[in-house]
Amino acid sequence: MLTPKFKATKLGIAPRSQSYQRSAEVADELNVRGTSFFSKTDPKILTPCHPLFVPGYYYASPLISFSPSDLSWDDFPADTIYVFAYPVPRQIVASKIAIEIGGASGTAGSTLSMALYDAFKDYTMSEQGTTKYGLPHNLVRNFGTVATDSTGVKVIDFSDNKLTLPADLYWLGLNNSHGLVDIIGGKASMGIYGYSDRPINASGFYQSTIYGTWPNPFDLSLTRTAHKIGLRFGFWVYSLGE
Repeated sequence: MLTPKFKATKLGIAPRSQSYQRSAEVADELNVRGTSFFSKTDPKILTPCHPLFVPGYYYASPLISFSPSDLSWDDFPADTIYVFAYPVPRQIVASKIAIEIGGASGTAGSTLSMALYDAFKDYTMSEQGTTKYGLPHNLVRNFGTVATDSTGVKVIDFSDNKLTLPADLYWLGLNNSHGLVDIIGGKASMGIYGYSDRPINASGFYQSTIYGTWPNPFDLSLTRTAHKIGLRFGFWVYSLGE
């Protein structure tokens, strides 16, 4: 009777030790700028390479679809934090953040505050059987405010203090000083925030929070309501990380 090792050789399959060694070599060969098609785990696992986030362009969340057409999120409310899942597939260096305002608030001096959170890494379950895993956690940066008493693409330039984002899941946040603001966006075709009572997901959630407040860490004790609309809201990619 053939031994398992001999059977594998007869079938043209390298013994496991040889196959694993070659996988490791291929993973090292494909490693570029600190990223790889293969995860740095044992065993090496093939993971997809995302084509987005090319330097010299703005990028909204890759989860958002602007089909069949753009829409305006009418009457964006005040004193409410909205967060939008923002997965980054490879390390980037961002130098600007922008959002497109489609309808002014009508109140002189009204503003919109923008911030960024990283995601919870702890998968520990609570007594209620839920987990914070993947939800907003630490405040990465408060970018400041843009005017909402006029329309157009509003940009915050932080080129003097660029932001390096390793590949990971992040959450973009908005908090509005006055209501009746319209923001250009689209319906989400994919989501990352799940529902507990039905098979559906969303691109983020919102909760009541006084304007100008960015809790650190993010306050997950408040009631969260899922939303399925994305926005023209994202980073300018200055360069890729080393």
